[in-house]
Amino acid sequence: MGVGGHTKGILSSHPEIRRAVLIDQDLSAVRAAESIKESSACSKVPVRMDCVHGNFASLDRHLVECGLPGDCCVDGLLLDLGISSVQLDDPERGFSFLRDGPLDMRMNQTSDQKGAADLLRECSEEELGAVLRDFGEETRWRAMAREICRYRESHPLDTVDDLLGALSSFCQFRNRKHHPLTLVFQALRIWVNGELDVLRCVLSKTVRWLRPGGLCVVISFHSLEDRIVKEFVQGCDLVRAKTKKPIVPSEVEKENNRRSRSAKMRVFHKVSRTGDQLQ
Repeated sequence: MGVGGHTKGILSSHPEIRRAVLIDQDLSAVRAAESIKESSACSKVPVRMDCVHGNFASLDRHLVECGLPGDCCVDGLLLDLGISSVQLDDPERGFSFLRDGPLDMRMNQTSDQKGAADLLRECSEEELGAVLRDFGEETRWRAMAREICRYRESHPLDTVDDLLGALSSFCQFRNRKHHPLTLVFQALRIWVNGELDVLRCVLSKTVRWLRPGGLCVVISFHSLEDRIVKEFVQGCDLVRAKTKKPIVPSEVEKENNRRSRSAKMRVFHKVSRTGDQLQ
């Protein structure tokens, strides 16, 4: 769901749409989406719109609770991965190294799951190193994990600035295109929210809900997500990719929206079975 930008674009481009279900685990996004719902209700041909607070890993339950008639009834699915600009710019969420705030990183702040500060206080050096290596693809994962664990012995790790202090020796830009801690914050966010497992889960459910010919669009923002989507499409006999390579933003779009620069969009459709033959 995010802040509803994609929804507005889709509905304005496709007036034939009569039903939309928007899902987001961030309660603030659900509240913001109510404005889209209200504007749609005032249109000449209103769209029935459900704004659901939840994780799209629970897609089955959410669609059933919204009263959808059953399997194979959805024309299109959009999975917009990662975090929104609103979340990134809010210092109280702890997603960005640019602003101090609680080291939280939970997308669903109403859940009882542990935030980044809790996990960093409890994890072993080996576990933290694996997180930085596997979820951030950070080449300095061993040294960073060692330094964080050494730092926490005598300093708190409750805020973004605390983490920056722990990794201050790694904060030289040198020849890097991005901030030296970009991958660290990515890794911790993925870890806190279980993002890669959630993605695998929801992809497996798309086949049940898409009608034959129905489209699924996935927008990812780093190679770990994109690889999962690519491997799912290649390994599932019931879907076919619409393009050989992911669609990426144009230079104009990247100039107008800097945060789109890492986006990759893959589109696949569900095929139908006739006997043993895929059509």
